[in-house]
Amino acid sequence: MQLKLPNLQLPGIKRPGHQKTPDAAAASPDAAEFVPDSPPEGASPELPSPSTASLRTGFLPVALGGAALVLLLVFGGWLWRMGTEKETATITHVQACVDRLAQDFANEIRLLQQQLANLVRDPEVRQLLLQQDPPRLRIKETALAGALKGARQIRLVAFGYGGGTDEDTRILSYAGLDLVHQTERTGETTDLEVHRLGQEDMHLAMAAPVFADDKAQSVIGALYVALPLELLPAIQGLGGSGAQVRLQQRVEQLVATLNPGKGVETPAGEPDYLVQVPGTRLQAAAWIPPLEGWFGGFLSLWVVLAYLAAVVMFGALLWIAYGRARQMLVQDLEGLAAVAGAAAGGAKNGEAHSNLSEVQALAAALNSLLRALDQARAHPAPGVSAPAEAAGQPEDPASAFLRETQENEDWEGMEEPEEETAGDDKTLISGEESSSAAGPLEEAEPLDLGEIELDEILPMSGDGETLIEAEPLVLDEEELLENPLAEVTQRIFRAYDIRGLVDQDLSVDLSRLIGLAIGTEVISASGDSRVFLARDTRPSSEALSGALAKGLRETGCDVIDLDVAPTPVLYFATRHDGEAAGVMVTGSHNAIEYNGIKIVIGGQSLTEERLLALRARLLRGDFASGEGSYTRTNLTTTYIDQVRQDIAIARPFKVVLDCASGTTAGIAGDLYRAIDVEVIELRCDPDADFPTDPVPDPTRPECLEALRAKVEEEGADLGLAFDGDGDRLGVVDAAGTPIGSDRVLMLLAADVLSRNPGTDVVFDVKSSHHLATEILRNGGRPVMWRSGHAPIKAKLAETGALLGGEWTGHIVFQERWNGFDDALYAGARLLEVLALDPRTTVEVFADLPVSVSTPERFLPLPEGEAPRLVTAIHQSTHRVEGAEIHKIDGLRLEFSDGWALVRASNTQPALVFRFEGDDEAALNRIRESLRAVLRRAVPNLEWPF
Repeated sequence: MQLKLPNLQLPGIKRPGHQKTPDAAAASPDAAEFVPDSPPEGASPELPSPSTASLRTGFLPVALGGAALVLLLVFGGWLWRMGTEKETATITHVQACVDRLAQDFANEIRLLQQQLANLVRDPEVRQLLLQQDPPRLRIKETALAGALKGARQIRLVAFGYGGGTDEDTRILSYAGLDLVHQTERTGETTDLEVHRLGQEDMHLAMAAPVFADDKAQSVIGALYVALPLELLPAIQGLGGSGAQVRLQQRVEQLVATLNPGKGVETPAGEPDYLVQVPGTRLQAAAWIPPLEGWFGGFLSLWVVLAYLAAVVMFGALLWIAYGRARQMLVQDLEGLAAVAGAAAGGAKNGEAHSNLSEVQALAAALNSLLRALDQARAHPAPGVSAPAEAAGQPEDPASAFLRETQENEDWEGMEEPEEETAGDDKTLISGEESSSAAGPLEEAEPLDLGEIELDEILPMSGDGETLIEAEPLVLDEEELLENPLAEVTQRIFRAYDIRGLVDQDLSVDLSRLIGLAIGTEVISASGDSRVFLARDTRPSSEALSGALAKGLRETGCDVIDLDVAPTPVLYFATRHDGEAAGVMVTGSHNAIEYNGIKIVIGGQSLTEERLLALRARLLRGDFASGEGSYTRTNLTTTYIDQVRQDIAIARPFKVVLDCASGTTAGIAGDLYRAIDVEVIELRCDPDADFPTDPVPDPTRPECLEALRAKVEEEGADLGLAFDGDGDRLGVVDAAGTPIGSDRVLMLLAADVLSRNPGTDVVFDVKSSHHLATEILRNGGRPVMWRSGHAPIKAKLAETGALLGGEWTGHIVFQERWNGFDDALYAGARLLEVLALDPRTTVEVFADLPVSVSTPERFLPLPEGEAPRLVTAIHQSTHRVEGAEIHKIDGLRLEFSDGWALVRASNTQPALVFRFEGDDEAALNRIRESLRAVLRRAVPNLEWPF
């Protein structure tokens, strides 16, 4: 391998092969005398400017930066190790402290439980409870409170008190009564709990059973004790660790954190360490600060100073090494220059040497050059001779070096010639047109990706096959309207179900197509091909149900037919064994000439968006094919047994059930008798002429007239009414007064929040503004949402709320139940709450706030006009004096003393209006406020109020 050094120029040396001066050639034709080149005209004789790069600018910054980086990694690793050890020690210390705190508190609770055990064994306590003598019980309670140090209140409760013999028990909260009820069921002392969270009377509570004798076989009552919060250990931080410790009350997945005092904030995020306090529902929770909490201040300053000192020390060492290397390099280069200068002066060439190995290659090249010069001087050639290889002689390395150097220099700066081709061939350069002997060469057109969306570029599998994710094809509205079924499906596909006139809109043939569409959605949505099918008692339901079953089976779905069953039983079936789909054929509360379909897929009732996608699939005819099975089953007994196991009624109740000859007629009586309620049945025989007149709609007062009369006639405690398919609940109290669903929700929310403080409660825009106030008062978070059972259930699933409902009577429990609207179960939960209160239902509901309100007012409009008007109202409504504006569903104007609502109906082409005010004057003022808004938005329309 030859070392080529083109453009090498040493001081005072003329390159071999350059043109000789004429004088020198004439004077010495046999010698090749080398003289310095004359600089070109106008050029400076000076050497080219050296490059700005040097050891100082090129080597030092890189070396110093590398050293700084290495030191940074070393210091970082050291700091990380120190931090890890510090953090580990802190965590260990905090955990030990929290464990000790929890154990000490548990020991105090154990002593308290022993004290309670001694108190309930007192013979006088047993005797007074058996005698049920309230005055003497109160005296004994005072004595026991004095004996139990720190007790704020003690109550002796005789089981069976609900008959009204113990009026003082009403002082207990729902949570307190629940503790008493728990001792009756289990016969054991309850865990310590915190009651009335966030209220001024927040306290600790326990309850212990009182047995008839020392054999502990028969529970005759309970001792309830309220204790001060001072019993809790005083905790906030752990010394210098920076950790924050709090007590939390956890009920299932819900947590309430107890702050140690006013102005003290709860640490953010999940705790880093939790330990359960035995004998309580409390947990000790610790939040441990991250590493940056301790790395700061004095320590960080010294670390930075140490790092900088190390970098300076390494920099100094590098500077010394740089100075030594630079000195050696200068010595080597000066030696090379001296040898070259001597050769230029005509002296005999010496040998170039170097101290640095990096310069040895340059020295060797210079020595080869000098030897070539010596040979040229010893054997001069006349004129300019051809290269040795042209004469057939091998070229020695030195001559080759000189020739190549000359050639490199002669070519320097010349333009590269264009490439030539033989014959008529032309080369395509820079896009110019060209041709070749083989034929014309056409330039390829560029690929236009302008109209290709990213999601249309399909990924490839390892075997080269295209992977295409199955997505439903969505056609535009014009294509859909070309289908003859477009108009009728647009009428019957509503916001959360399918509903229309039998035969005219909803026919047997169309039901089969709907079954095909539903079945295809089920097959594509999940691996479970089961579809539960049920129907109401309408004459048209059986034929429509059969057609649906046929369509479902043709897609490969396995149909499980429940025959006539309430919608809640169908919902129950979809969650009973895994998660299956469900289809309910029902017209709900509509007149007999109507019918409809409710659909559950993937554990959720279909919302408007999914129903529209289902309609698009039907109009496209995009159906799966298969052969599914068909079986019949009856889950009524299983459903009743599940409710019976979940519900406990604390005292006797007499209830009138009005099933309006709907689907609940065959199940409601048996269910409520199973939970030990005295049942009086009204219209509880399934009737082929269903629905009755008036239609079963719990929101309409005329639909509750028969129930009101029956409750008064029988002296019942409560009346419950169900709509046609059993998913909506109506309530009347012992006086026959209808109770709105939003007020029922107030009572149920108080019960759920007593066990799950801080959780969400979802309600619709048509509910009373007092509902939100009651939810807040009981420690919950009110969430207002769109009307309709499907949107309410979807919001519960989204927020994790345990309870939700709407004004029309749909009530949804996710606490202890399946997250669907179930009027039968909601009525049972209402009875459970009422039975814990010794007062009459009239007194209980009288304690709940109520305002003056109007029923729903409807303004019929052409199809599609109602949503357009709502949009126009939104656009023109920016501010209303004294009102908070909500546009969740239509327009709701919220005032301090009431509200007004206008929205598009989900079930018919109409605008819906409703108003509420704390009194008539407020109601009239709020009504006028909405009328003014509507006049501005839609001036040429008459309103139905």
